[in-house]
Amino acid sequence: MRSLATGAVLPFLAYAAPVSAQIVPASAADVWDGVQSCEAITETDRVQTTRLSAAGWSEAKRRSGERGTRKLAGIYEKDGNDALIVIGREELEGKRCVVLARLESTSAYGELVKGVAELAGMPDRQEEYAYIWDRPGFTLRVEPSGKQSEPNALFTVTAIGDSASTDAPVPSPASVATPAGSSDAVLAALKACLPAVGANGFDGSVLTGSGWSKSVAQTASGADIDLYESEGSDVLITPGSGDQGGDVCLVRGQVDDGATLDNIRAALTGLYGTPEADGGDLYWIEDGSVFYLMTNFEPGGEGPFAVQIPVSYAGESE
Repeated sequence: MRSLATGAVLPFLAYAAPVSAQIVPASAADVWDGVQSCEAITETDRVQTTRLSAAGWSEAKRRSGERGTRKLAGIYEKDGNDALIVIGREELEGKRCVVLARLESTSAYGELVKGVAELAGMPDRQEEYAYIWDRPGFTLRVEPSGKQSEPNALFTVTAIGDSASTDAPVPSPASVATPAGSSDAVLAALKACLPAVGANGFDGSVLTGSGWSKSVAQTASGADIDLYESEGSDVLITPGSGDQGGDVCLVRGQVDDGATLDNIRAALTGLYGTPEADGGDLYWIEDGSVFYLMTNFEPGGEGPFAVQIPVSYAGESE
């Protein structure tokens, strides 16, 4: 069973940090210190960078050849902390504060998120590879970034005001992993996804033709995303991009406990045979498609647990 926390080869987006070559991997404690500092300076109408010095943060410096060092506007460092706080023009305009943590490798992203969750509590929702916490007066969002050779995790703090708990808009379905309820709902969505991805990419008409209705929702970052829902099912299907490129038909849901997850795994094995192994990951191949069972389940943890099954086209077997 593939784990959301450690198993995926993640898509990493470029993030222009001038000190990229000088930063080293940060710990969960480093990140949490940065997040708390960000919350102390971030308001709904401004980010007060002048307050950072009171918490020990100062403008980062970069070696500049024979000229010694120079300060880097918008990037802050702290002695004994390997994370960076980034508040450039874009962050100031967006009223947000970003903690940047270098990762040893792409696979370290999940471990860092788990470490922060031990300090901040479990995330409230998930969006693709991003995890989101609804904190008193703030939203905290983490997502992978950087190049694969220099991967980062970005923790973004945004103030939502004291009245957010009663006045905030209801999150869109795209930003919430909805309850799967039973293994039957997940399996039905998987069966719908398998023929929807082929050599020509994702074809949403296959889903609508089999009874799934299409709508458009907005993600937490403001981007539009297609949603497919089936009457009587709490599972969502969304299109996406795979780790190595190409389209993915993504089944998204939640289960209440490990027993339901075991039922899903057993049902997949019964339908599609014994899974293949890729290092520590398990996956199934069916008629030119490959899919993983991904989850953030941990023994002893409290549910509900997120479940995702990305289906991608692998090519017809010879």
